Amino acid sequence: MTTKLMTNNTKAPTAETIEAALTTRYKDDLATSLPHGIEPSGYAKAMCGMLNANTDVLNCTKESLLTSILAAARTGLEPASGGFYFVKYGNQCQFLLSYKGMVQLARDAGAIVDCYARIVHEDDHFEWTCGTNENIEHFPALDSARSSRPISHVYGVAVLPSGRQMFEVWDRARIDAHVANHVKGATSKASPWQKDFEAMAKKTLIKQFFSSGRLPMSSTVGADGDEATTPTETETVETTETV
Repeated sequence: MTTKLMTNNTKAPTAETIEAALTTRYKDDLATSLPHGIEPSGYAKAMCGMLNANTDVLNCTKESLLTSILAAARTGLEPASGGFYFVKYGNQCQFLLSYKGMVQLARDAGAIVDCYARIVHEDDHFEWTCGTNENIEHFPALDSARSSRPISHVYGVAVLPSGRQMFEVWDRARIDAHVANHVKGATSKASPWQKDFEAMAKKTLIKQFFSSGRLPMSSTVGADGDEATTPTETETVETTETV
């Protein structure tokens, strides 16, 4: 159960005051949240560095920020790993897993040994066989014009410990529909979908393994419900996560 954190201080916190709170008043909460073997004071210092790199969330309430930090601590992911990030909604801070965090937790849980995505361009040789013997055959075109050709498909591959592979395949129309229906501000020049469409498409396919429930992340994530939720991809979320 998430610890209820109460504060009467309405002044915007700094990264250093958050670090101090984590090593004094909320030291026991942090130690209880972190998996065995992770030293609380070192984690608090690393969190301070992460907050100094994303000062926008310091304008959130101190209670919501500390609650998000404890949610992050329960995953065991290092603050500088890119496995999670904090997003400001109004004056509330929300903890969100990145696709990198999802993959890392799935590896840690022994659910996968690898997970990756690939882009298919027109004129690539691409065949996807469904059914009881699912398989992907992809031979990229080798000419220099390949990268400038339209994208026809994006696919993800998850390799299970047994050696069996799971596939997720979307054609361009499905990708465009996902962006139109779930990503606010995707047509803005500032959107990462405009800056690096391929990276965002790959990330979406990897996240689909987890949001669809085909792959678990970790038994420690989702125990309280909130951490396991995959949010609708708003422009705020998309511009916060590194692609």
